[in-house]
Amino acid sequence: ERRTMEGLDALKISEDKKMYIVNSLNPVLEEMVADCIHKLPQDPVLFMLEWLEHKKVEDEDKMLSPEEKERLIQENKKLEADISKVKSQMQECA
Repeated sequence: ERRTMEGLDALKISEDKKMYIVNSLNPVLEEMVADCIHKLPQDPVLFMLEWLEHKKVEDEDKMLSPEEKERLIQENKKLEADISKVKSQMQECA
């Protein structure tokens, strides 16, 4: 964090923007870039878009209560069963 701040001191940006970079952007970017370097994807832009989407889902999942998670799991199971039933009906009609 200190090295980042020192590097930002040379830039002509406000303190609040520097703090935003250090506290909000840097942690996410460092994690994403490290994962990208580790996996060396053929399409880094697509990799980073998918990585950010996965991160968003993970962060949202952490905010759910155990009851909400269980409700969503049960709802997903019901929807999967409904999809399976509709596929079966479509095959019967074909």
